[in-house]
Amino acid sequence: MIKAYIADFGAGNTSLYSVVIDAEIPSESALNDPNGEPSGYAVDAKGNYRLGTGLYGLNFGDLSALAKFRINIKAIPNEQNEAEMITYFSAWLQKIKMEHPEEFKGVDEQYWLIGCPTGEEWKEKSTRMRYKQIFEKAGFENVMIIPESNAALAFYQKTANAMEETDPETGILLIDQGAYSLDATHFGSGKITSQGSYLGAGIVEKLMLHVILNVPEENYRKNRREHNLPETVALSRRLYAEESER
Repeated sequence: MIKAYIADFGAGNTSLYSVVIDAEIPSESALNDPNGEPSGYAVDAKGNYRLGTGLYGLNFGDLSALAKFRINIKAIPNEQNEAEMITYFSAWLQKIKMEHPEEFKGVDEQYWLIGCPTGEEWKEKSTRMRYKQIFEKAGFENVMIIPESNAALAFYQKTANAMEETDPETGILLIDQGAYSLDATHFGSGKITSQGSYLGAGIVEKLMLHVILNVPEENYRKNRREHNLPETVALSRRLYAEESER
């Protein structure tokens, strides 16, 4: 049996599926909640990991007893974060195999398709190679790194013949708004072009929090452009730069 495992390790949610490739009619199975599970991890004093839905229910008492609590782990791989990412992804792999042992029985060949953003840094061959090597070191087999918005476009092509239903001159534009990045893939004239930026929902939420804490409500109600104050614009630029450097 040949099986592909598809994973989107997002900054906000993580989604996992498996597909039997050599079946007469390929079928997919969800390896976690179809809506995804929260990304990030918690480590107790003994070094035990809590992942995914295991993070739900943590109260302040639990947090104070933790050795480490981390969210928004997604980042461009480098020397500083490589060891943490290997441990994190290895823990996810162990979790999947423990919860779904039947998905790995009788599998002769397995392939892992891992999503990545489409920002300029992620287009660099060295970045994707390092990301691939992190998963290989974490125990994943036959790893392939796929741009996330490309994968989403391929899904809509398979399920809805999206490309055939589109004017070939205009093409089709797919936008993937994640917690970490905003990615887009355009298909037209037989060509696929991808681009991305660090304007994910995480930054949007930080800007919303800034407006709530710093812009008087009465001012905002009088002028809906009040949130475009210079300091808000400066904050958005700083947050974007920080994400670009992570």
